[in-house]
Amino acid sequence: MFFEPGSAWCYSLATDVVGAILEQACGQPLSVIVEKYVTGPLSMKDTTFHLKEKETKYLTQAYADKGSAVVARLMQAKDQVLLEGCGPIHYAPNRVTNLKAYRSGGSGMIGTAKDYLIFLEAIRCGGAPILSTDSVKLLTQDAIQNLGETAVGPGYGFGMGFAVIRDPSSAGTPRSEGSYDWGGVYGTKMFVDPQAGLSVVMLTNTALEGLTGSFSIELTQAIYDAR
Repeated sequence: MFFEPGSAWCYSLATDVVGAILEQACGQPLSVIVEKYVTGPLSMKDTTFHLKEKETKYLTQAYADKGSAVVARLMQAKDQVLLEGCGPIHYAPNRVTNLKAYRSGGSGMIGTAKDYLIFLEAIRCGGAPILSTDSVKLLTQDAIQNLGETAVGPGYGFGMGFAVIRDPSSAGTPRSEGSYDWGGVYGTKMFVDPQAGLSVVMLTNTALEGLTGSFSIELTQAIYDAR
């Protein structure tokens, strides 16, 4: 244990653990559970853990940052990219066609921007038909208000599902207090701003630029400038 519960906060693989717990509790693979309770009720037909080989034509080519170079490089079958402060992130873009690949509660699903937006809009609008309003509050409200700065950076707290804006000025964002976001290490980013009535999905095929680079920051600013 790193610290007494409630005395500090640390980013972890907790969501992966929750996925394993769900499999044990339900006696079913995580893919079946997710389809039954999330993607099925929301008609997210293009979101899954695995694709058949013939379906890979719909996938974009994965790219990786190339140090300080402007042009990214093609990602290899087994690759790694350095995430500052965390070390190397390991990648295997072809795992989506491997039916034996581990179904993770915290990563590994593929889908479309349209499907992702359907999910976020369900959360923004109260959770139906997949969650209660109380569950949505747990996911989206700052659960660690009395604790210090999180790994996400200044101005952020953390809920059970997302990073949450405490102070837009400190976070350096035009988004409203209470808006929430997260991203993926293959180059995705999303945010929901309930006050502004916005749900935004940004899918790129470049790691880590799409997650931590200037692209999502500049696009977010452009969205608010246009309002």
